[in-house]
Amino acid sequence: MKVKTIMILAIERCGGLKIMNIDYLANLYWLYSYYRSNLLILIISCIILLTIILALIVSYRKLKSHNEKITDMQQLEMDIKEKALQLAAHEKDWLLKEIHHRVKNNLQVISSLLNLQSGYLTNDAAQKAIAESQQRIFAISLIHHHSLGTNGILHVTMPAYLNELVKHLVQSYKTDKNITVNVDADDIQMDVSYAMPVGLIVNEAVTNVLKHAYPNKNEGIVTITLKQLGDENYVLSVTDDGIGLNQNAINSNNSLGLTLIKGLSSDIEGELDLQNSNGTAISIYFNYCLPVDYTEIS
Repeated sequence: MKVKTIMILAIERCGGLKIMNIDYLANLYWLYSYYRSNLLILIISCIILLTIILALIVSYRKLKSHNEKITDMQQLEMDIKEKALQLAAHEKDWLLKEIHHRVKNNLQVISSLLNLQSGYLTNDAAQKAIAESQQRIFAISLIHHHSLGTNGILHVTMPAYLNELVKHLVQSYKTDKNITVNVDADDIQMDVSYAMPVGLIVNEAVTNVLKHAYPNKNEGIVTITLKQLGDENYVLSVTDDGIGLNQNAINSNNSLGLTLIKGLSSDIEGELDLQNSNGTAISIYFNYCLPVDYTEIS
């Protein structure tokens, strides 16, 4: 009886174990199927994500390449335009220099013709008039000698120009008197439209001094100054310690030199101040604005 009971219990136990094994295997298979399906979904998702990333990379590279081509084309267009502008500026400068050179040559021809004409004159007044005209032509031609330009604008270095002009005047009116002419000019650059009137004013004023200011003196001092008073304010002065101007000449405008000085002062819209005490002091106050495209070439 006992043995039978034991066998029955053993069989029941083995049956229970089999049932447990079957349930365990069923659960294990379910887990395997679940993870397998999830793994498949993960793999498919990764493939889709990689495909999207690759597509984005390819698209980015194409866009970058396209933008680089556009940038290269724009740079090429800019280079072409820049070279065209440089070529145009070069041609403009060349033309300016050519005109400048021809003007100098023409002025020299005129001066030579006047010099030739003076050789046939016997009248002292006529010869002096021609000599003064030659000096005025020299003052103008010297402008072209001291000026070069860019962007169609001629500029003159005023200190160098005025010093050479005065030196030539002193040599032209040689006398036995000891007359010292000093130039005190700031480092000023002016375009031809202002430099020429300033030069001619100095020419007329110094000529008048050398001819008439020291009839009874053996020595004298003449001072030419060109100063910048402000951003656009300038003053040109010619002073001497001679006998001064004849008051009748001042009032009657019979002096050609003084008439020219007044006219040239008006050309640059200057204010003329004439002092006639203890010598002569001529001052012209004027405004001048340097062009934006200025390039200093002296």
